[in-house]
Amino acid sequence: MNKYKGFVDLFIIDTPSVSYGGTGQTYDWTILKHIKDIPYLIAGGINSENIQTVNQLKLSHQGYDLASGIEVNGRKDIEKMTAIVNIVKGDRDNE
Repeated sequence: MNKYKGFVDLFIIDTPSVSYGGTGQTYDWTILKHIKDIPYLIAGGINSENIQTVNQLKLSHQGYDLASGIEVNGRKDIEKMTAIVNIVKGDRDNE
């Protein structure tokens, strides 16, 4: 990442895939704890059931790439998005 950080605004860190796009699969987000001075988004199967786990890690991320975590039948779902927004807002209010 250090090699490329001067060429991008931020990175999206996701589960590896052999094909284009995300997998919707989670990974061990604790591997991101060492990243302090590089802006990034966390991707990889984030949804309303696990986003608090990510927040509790107190990582230095700029935000989330939710994609499949807010989809139903391949379409973005307003209820899933609202649920995640409310969880994140609640976590910030409790800091």
